[in-house]
Amino acid sequence: MAIDIVRGAAIVFMMLDHTRDFVHRDGLTVDPTDLTTTTLPLFLSRFVTHYCAPVFIFLAGINCSLPL
Repeated sequence: MAIDIVRGAAIVFMMLDHTRDFVHRDGLTVDPTDLTTTTLPLFLSRFVTHYCAPVFIFLAGINCSLPL
């Protein structure tokens, strides 16, 4: 059950990253990984989302191997 909660949190973080281009004022013009033009919250949100997909896939594999 706790694995599913962490997987859900990873999905929420990925959704935030995927919608950032449409809701952020400078989403299409500012590169969030360029430290000279980005803000700290934007950089950290982009940094965290790089780990979301691997964590999601890893936890899906762990969840498949657990007994019912």
